[in-house]
Amino acid sequence: MGNINTFLRENVASIGSDAVHIAPNIDEKKLNNAMKSFGYTGSPASVIALFDNTLFGSGKEGLLFSGEKVIYKEIFTDPVSVSYNTISTVELVKTPTGKSDKVETSAVITRTDGCQLILKDLTNCSLDRLVALLNSAATEFTEFKEERQLVPVNEMTEALKVAYVKVIINMAYANDGEVDQREFAELLLLMTRIAVTTESRLALRSYMASATGLMAPAELMQTLSSECPEGQEKSLHISLVKDLVNTYFSTGGTDVGQFAFLQENQVMSLLPKIKSKCCVSSFSQRRIPESC
Repeated sequence: MGNINTFLRENVASIGSDAVHIAPNIDEKKLNNAMKSFGYTGSPASVIALFDNTLFGSGKEGLLFSGEKVIYKEIFTDPVSVSYNTISTVELVKTPTGKSDKVETSAVITRTDGCQLILKDLTNCSLDRLVALLNSAATEFTEFKEERQLVPVNEMTEALKVAYVKVIINMAYANDGEVDQREFAELLLLMTRIAVTTESRLALRSYMASATGLMAPAELMQTLSSECPEGQEKSLHISLVKDLVNTYFSTGGTDVGQFAFLQENQVMSLLPKIKSKCCVSSFSQRRIPESC
C-alpha cells in the first residue's frame, strides 16, 4: 500500500514547485510562521510540505501537509483542517463569475459528513494536480499517521549502521584493492558521526582488514532496506550516496561518471544518481552540498 508520508514528499511538488517547500528543506522561520498561522499543533518535524501562498514568502497562508491531514489557510480567515480519511471526493469546479466569459476555478473537497471545503485563490498552484494528489491520498492509502520526515542515520539501528559502513568499505576495496590511509580516516570520521558503538567499531576494523571476507553489496543493501524506518529509504539512499562519493573524493576522485562502484551498483541498490557538476564543484570542500 505504501506510506502516505513518502507519497506526499515525492509528489506534492507537482502542484506548484516554486511555492512548495518540502521537508527537511523548509526554512525554519517560514515553518514556525506556518505552524502558528495554520494552528498546527503537531511536531515541526512531522510537517511534510508547505505550499506558501503569501506574496512575500512568510508561510502564513496556503496549504500545510502532514501525514494525517491537509490544512488550508486563506488570508483573513481561520485555518481549516481536513483529515485524509474523511475525504469523500475532491473535484475541480469552474464557476461563472458573471464577468464576461470568465470563470473561477477551485478545488472542492467533500467530506464523508457532507461538508465541503473550497480551495481557491492559490496563486501558482496547479489545482488539477492538487485534486489528483488529494484524491490519491484519500483513496490509495488506509493508514494515516504523523511521522518525522527525516530520521538521521545516527538514530537508526546498529545493524543498519554496520551495513552502511560495510558498503563504503566494499567501495574502498573495489576502487583500488585496499583501504588506504585517507579512506581509513574517512571511515573513522563516519563511524563517529553516525554513533557506531565501540563493539561495532572493532568488528568493522576487522572487516576492513581483508578483502576475502567482504559481504555481497546486495546482501548489505537488503539489511539496509529491512532495518530502515518506514518512509526513510529514499533519504537513507541519498545519505549513503553522499558518503560513498565523499570517500571517493578523499582518494582523488573528481567525476562521478568515472566512479565505477557507484555506477555498477545503482540498479541493484536503487541508489539515486548525483550529477557530476555537484561533485566537481564541491571537490575542493570534499563534501557534497545538501542541495545535490
